[in-house]
Amino acid sequence: RPPRSTLFPYTTLFRSDEQIWYRSNRTMRLSVHDKNSGINNVDLSVNGVEVLEDKKGNALLKTEMAEAAIARNNDIEKYIFDANYFSSICGAAQDGKYVLAAQTTDNAGNAANIKAVYYMDEVSFQDRF
Repeated sequence: RPPRSTLFPYTTLFRSDEQIWYRSNRTMRLSVHDKNSGINNVDLSVNGVEVLEDKKGNALLKTEMAEAAIARNNDIEKYIFDANYFSSICGAAQDGKYVLAAQTTDNAGNAANIKAVYYMDEVSFQDRF
C-alpha cells in the first residue's frame, strides 16, 4: 500500500468556486504515514520549485537519508510550512496562485501523489480603491 499523505492548507474563507484564498500568512502541514514499511522519500514543490526543508529547518526525507530514518522508526513524517515561507522560496505569484505538489514513497517502493492549490490576496483593501 502506498504511504498516506496529507497536505493541509488551512482556511476560513470559502468560495463558491472552492478556491482557497488567504489575506494573511497561514500555517500549512504535510504529514506522511506508512506503518508497514516506513517512509523512504518525500518530494515537495511550490509552483515547480523544489522545497528542501520546512520552515523550522527540518530537511524533507530523501532516499539517501532513509537508512538513518529506518533506524529512528520513520513510519510518520511531519513538516510545518506557511504561506510566507512558500512565497520566499518561489517568489510572489503573479496571479496569487500557489500550487503545492508532493510525492511520497515508502520503503517498499509504493508512491503517492497529492496536490493542493491556494491563492494569496497580497493587495491591501486600501490599495483596491
